[in-house]
Amino acid sequence: MTKKCRSCRIDIDAKARICPNCRTDQRNWFVRHPVAASILVLIIFGLIGMVIVGMNSGSSNQVQTYSGGGGNSFIQEHMGHALQHLRL
Repeated sequence: MTKKCRSCRIDIDAKARICPNCRTDQRNWFVRHPVAASILVLIIFGLIGMVIVGMNSGSSNQVQTYSGGGGNSFIQEHMGHALQHLRL
């Protein structure tokens, strides 16, 4: 039984890992790069987990702001000036 080479398209043995003509690896990407494939799978599972946790938490994730010190009045004053200039 034969198959076509991925690169040079000649007929090669169906069990061949490397083409005898062009030396192209015939295995799929996941088999050729097991470490990268494992990392990719972990990242995908992590993203899926983050989405699931985000969906379950609903609106409980609210941004908390720092309200201590006099820094907020400075920011509010300057933001007020900026908004006044934008309205003109």
